Amino acid sequence: MHSLYPHRSLYCCRLLRWLRYGRGHGVHSPMAYRVVCSVVQPRYEYYLPTPEQDRLALWYRLIARLDYEVTAYGETTPDRQAAMDYAALADSRIRTLPLSDLGTMDRVLLYTDSAEEALRFLQVQGRAVLLTDVRRDRAAEERLRDLVAYLTRGVVIDLYDHALLFSKNDNLYIYRSTI
Repeated sequence: MHSLYPHRSLYCCRLLRWLRYGRGHGVHSPMAYRVVCSVVQPRYEYYLPTPEQDRLALWYRLIARLDYEVTAYGETTPDRQAAMDYAALADSRIRTLPLSDLGTMDRVLLYTDSAEEALRFLQVQGRAVLLTDVRRDRAAEERLRDLVAYLTRGVVIDLYDHALLFSKNDNLYIYRSTI
């Protein structure tokens, strides 16, 4: 059983987090390091119409950089249509399906703000989740902690406001980073 934050850390301040965890410092998994350096904090800007929220820009970069075949959206996601539009902009070959139509497909990327949907989704290996708005209130942060406690394998990259979860590895790795 893992605890995402066992106690209140000095790194809860964004500036200190950026100095300590920025640009992949402290990330030991090669796959997670590539995701942090090329998707989360790329050295160069991606060409895209400027989104209103940083989560849509992160969603665009995930689809453009990672090699997933299908994107899915959660039932409670507030900006579902905008996310589908950015998915089509990032890769025109990608298919977008509702979460209920996936079955046991792998190589699927999910955009959601529900930790319960993310936990059910990550039961199949080879899937990834962009979990948005995890710091909007204390209840959402507690749901993220519970989600990480129930995970048995994969990679969790905590981005302060969002979280990236991958069900690739056999062990559980938890990393912090900043946007």
